[in-house]
Amino acid sequence: MCRFLVAIFILSLGIRVVMFYALYPAERHGSAGAYGSVAASLYLGDGLTTNDTEAGKIESLPNNHTGNYLEFHTDAPRDVFTEFLPGPPVLLALLWKIIPVYNFAPYILLQCVIDAGLIALFFFVFARSDRVLAFAVTGILILNVAAIKRTLMAGYDFWPQFAVLVTFIGILKILEEPDRLWRYFLVGLLTSLTFWFRDLTTFLPFAIAPLVFVYLRKVHTIPTGRTFKRVLIYLLPVLVSLSLLSLFRYQTTGSYRPTRSTFWHSFMVGVCQFSNPYGIAGTDTSVWRYARTVNKSLEKLDLNDMYKLPDSPYEETVRRESFDFIRGHPWLFARNIVYRIGIMISPLVYRDGDFIPQSWGRILAPLGILLFLLWFIGLFTLYRSHSRLFWLSLTIYLYFFAAFGWFYVVGRVILPFLFINCIVYLYGVERIVRYAAAKFGHLHDVPGER
Repeated sequence: MCRFLVAIFILSLGIRVVMFYALYPAERHGSAGAYGSVAASLYLGDGLTTNDTEAGKIESLPNNHTGNYLEFHTDAPRDVFTEFLPGPPVLLALLWKIIPVYNFAPYILLQCVIDAGLIALFFFVFARSDRVLAFAVTGILILNVAAIKRTLMAGYDFWPQFAVLVTFIGILKILEEPDRLWRYFLVGLLTSLTFWFRDLTTFLPFAIAPLVFVYLRKVHTIPTGRTFKRVLIYLLPVLVSLSLLSLFRYQTTGSYRPTRSTFWHSFMVGVCQFSNPYGIAGTDTSVWRYARTVNKSLEKLDLNDMYKLPDSPYEETVRRESFDFIRGHPWLFARNIVYRIGIMISPLVYRDGDFIPQSWGRILAPLGILLFLLWFIGLFTLYRSHSRLFWLSLTIYLYFFAAFGWFYVVGRVILPFLFINCIVYLYGVERIVRYAAAKFGHLHDVPGER
C-alpha cells in the first residue's frame, strides 16, 4: 500500500508540474499582480501594502515562473491591501525566505505538492469504504483539468478545494475511529488556515461540528461530555483563526466581516447570472455600470478603488439594490436558488464556465439530466449502505446549498466538492448496474448491504 500511495503522489505531482510549465504557466487570478506586489512589500519590510505600478509590471510578465518581483518594488506611495484576504501574499513572502525564487513559482509548486499529497491520502482513507470506487475517484482527482488549473493558479482558488478535501478525509476518518483526539485538532487547524486565503469554506466547520457530535453520540454511543470535548477540540483552532482574521480585517478595513470586501457586489453579479429585471449580464463591469446609473455619485469613482473597502459607496449602493431585489422579486429570488442548487448537483447544466462551451448545451443537456437521476440514486445507495459517507457528503452539500444557493454559483464554487459529486454519481451507476444485472438474470443473488 505504501508504494502504491507514493506512486499516486508522484503521478499526481508530475502531471501538475508538467502542466504548469508546459500548458498553463500563466494562470492567474485578477488580483495576482497585487498579490505579488504585497509579497515583495512584506519581504522587504514595507508591510501589507501594494502599489498599482508594481502590480501592473507583474501582470505584464508572460508567465508565473519568470521575473523577479523584488526588482519592481518602488518607494512610491503605497496602499494598504484590503480587497482580498491576505493569505496568498503572506505565504508567498514566507516561501521566498526559504526558496529565493522571487515570483509565483514556489507558491504554485507548493500547491501542487499539497494537492498530490491529499489525493494519495484520499485514496488511503476512502479505499477502506470501497476500493473499486476509490480507484475511480482518485483517477478523476488526478486528471481533473478544471481543478488542476485552480491548483496552478496564482491566487486563492486552490484553497477551497484544499479545505473540502481535508474536511472530507479527516472527518471520514474521525467518524470511523473517533478516539484519537489529535485528529480533531489537526483537521480543525488545517481548515482554519484557509480562512485567510478564501472565504468559500469559512463556515464549513460549523456545519460539520453538529454532524460529528450527533454521529459520535448515536453511532459510537460516546457520552455527551466526551463528545462535546472532541467537537470543542475540532472547533478551537477554527474559532481562534476566525477571531484573529476578524480583528485583522477590522484594523485594515473598519469591518469585522472576515470575507473579501465586495460581498454585495458578488450577490448582484449572481442575480444577473440568470434572467433579471435589470436586463444586464452577470459580470463585474455590467453590475458596476448599472450601479452608476442608480447612484450618480459613483460616476467619478473607479471600480478598482471601490473594491478595496467593505463599506465603500459602491458596496453600499449594491447592498441596497440587493435588498430591493429580494423584497421586490421574491419569486425570482427563489427561482435562482433552485437554479443554483441544480447547477451544484449537475454541473453540466452550467453554461457560464470556461470548460463547457455554451454551444455544447443541447448535446450535454440529456447527460446533465442523467446526472440528476444518478445523484439521487447515489445518495439513496449511500444512505442504505455507507452511513458515514452519506452523512458527511450530505452535510457538505447542505453547507454549499445554504451558503451559495441564495448568493451566487460559478465554477470555483462547484470545483471544491466536485469529487463528492463523482462519488455519488458512481454509487448511482453501481446501483443501477446491480439492479439491471439482477433483473435480467445475470446475478441470481443481489449482494447484501456492505
